Amino acid sequence: MRLILCLLLFSVNVFSQDIDTSLYTIIPIKKYPYAFPPAYKQATLSPKEINMAEATLSNCVIDYNTSLRRKYNNWLNTDSSQQIIGLKNNRRQYIAVINPKGEKELWVNFTPHVIYDDGRKDYSWKEDVTVVDDGGSSYFHLKVNLTKRICYDLFVNGH
Repeated sequence: MRLILCLLLFSVNVFSQDIDTSLYTIIPIKKYPYAFPPAYKQATLSPKEINMAEATLSNCVIDYNTSLRRKYNNWLNTDSSQQIIGLKNNRRQYIAVINPKGEKELWVNFTPHVIYDDGRKDYSWKEDVTVVDDGGSSYFHLKVNLTKRICYDLFVNGH
């Protein structure tokens, strides 16, 4: 009974969080048609779905980092800290679609905050997908099937 109550309280807390709109943007699939096959159709995203995605992403990142640490612990004198990925303070670019099975999926691109040498901020990330060549673990993307609450196709730049 306690376990069910704890899970219920956790679920309510996760899905009632305020969304920091300075950290995400929703981009139409036509701006980056490479994210999904042509049969996938543009979808909308509600605040509740963004919270669901964030909870799923959090679990996926924890799993990835745990797996990475395990892998590197098997090698002597190898530091995995440069390849660890994180969600905190990373901006998200969401592309939401409905797949041919009727399931809602997301392509989520993560980028760090960019402030240019002259102090300007990078606002173009709200309009266009950020594509970099390498960049290391600060830049990564993956797909989330919101219907199934799973992540797949995780790609960390520079790895």
